[in-house]
Amino acid sequence: MLLTKPADTTIDLRGDQNQRSTLQYFHYEFRYWFPLLELLESRPVSSRDDEALHQCHSVAFVQHTEHSLRRLGKDQCPEIRTCGSSHGLACHVQFRLIHMESLRALRYEPPSSGAQARLFQQNTIARAASIEGIGIHSGQRTTLRLLPAPTGTGVVFRRVDSGVEIPAKVSSVCSLELATTIGRDDVTVSTIEHLMAAVHMARIDNLVVEIDGPEVPILDGSALPYCRLIEAAGVRRQRDSRDIMVVTKPLHLDLGEGRSATIKPYPGLSVRYKIDYELPSIGEQNVFAEVNGQSFVKDLASARTFARLVDVEMLRKNGLGLGGQQHNCVVFDETGPINTELRFANEPVRHKAMDAIGDLALLGRPIWGQIEIQRGGHWVHFKLAEALLQNQECWTLVSGDLGDAIESTALSAFGPPENADTLADTVYV
Repeated sequence: MLLTKPADTTIDLRGDQNQRSTLQYFHYEFRYWFPLLELLESRPVSSRDDEALHQCHSVAFVQHTEHSLRRLGKDQCPEIRTCGSSHGLACHVQFRLIHMESLRALRYEPPSSGAQARLFQQNTIARAASIEGIGIHSGQRTTLRLLPAPTGTGVVFRRVDSGVEIPAKVSSVCSLELATTIGRDDVTVSTIEHLMAAVHMARIDNLVVEIDGPEVPILDGSALPYCRLIEAAGVRRQRDSRDIMVVTKPLHLDLGEGRSATIKPYPGLSVRYKIDYELPSIGEQNVFAEVNGQSFVKDLASARTFARLVDVEMLRKNGLGLGGQQHNCVVFDETGPINTELRFANEPVRHKAMDAIGDLALLGRPIWGQIEIQRGGHWVHFKLAEALLQNQECWTLVSGDLGDAIESTALSAFGPPENADTLADTVYV
């Protein structure tokens, strides 16, 4: 059972060793969440129970014995008031004693320990992979190499030309002008956001990124080439467990000039993004995406960097944007894109949403919450990440039991969730 606790408390899903006939909840209203990405593999015993479950608007999970998270329907268990969607749950329980006798109508198998292990197991890549290209701002050609890393390493950028290693963390950020830059000892690596978004959505926890220059290659201006690179490298599950940052309380930042950032409790990861440009060919755009590996590749990863023509001219006068080319940046004038066709009608806002995922990956662990950004950019994303670290009462860490999990090679970095029938990939524009 997942309970709201102080952020410095790690919640353990291994459960109570003793079977109990009743479940007693805390003395205040709380909210608990499970996204149905791959945590639970429990299936109904009978088709009749399955049909009854699907008639419910949402489901709740109550821990009964070790490794046993029971699936409940709200109609059969009136003591529990549920809300949300089939993708997860937001369940409020007030001063209740839930009697297990009231749950006899529903009979479900306990989830396998393997499903929980896969969600809470650290990952690295299976083999080294490399790619080269130019930096969009420096115009400098660099070679980037991804290397497997031991558990507990995190994501680390290694400048092979200087030997300096820079951890991909919020505390390493040193510049947010036009891109996200991290640095240490006067050595920097810039434009990391596209790679970080791909790494995060591939569920890679431990990785060494070797690079022989100051800027990550822009490639086609999107995160998609990095998704393909990680797919080629493969994913290896590791023995140690990881924590997930679960948002339990809304956090809102009003940053002025119409800019704002909010993160709310949500069963999984979702992004709602709005941009509003005076340039009529971009104008106001919106996107909402429930994000998992598959939907990220399908709906966000291929959205490219964009710029206004007037900004491109100004950047080049200032010695920036030197690597910008027709194939890696969508340039807009008042009539529309002048150098390429759009991949999506709202490609600019989708790119911003992808940037937000990459920037928040600097928190260093998976996050469950709904991100809402208005008129955002790298600075806005950074302020939200910074505020999350400063307001630990807004989130908690969740860990799980790995049981007898062993190291293994996963089939696909961005493949379908293990429980694909419980997850819908949805984008609203």
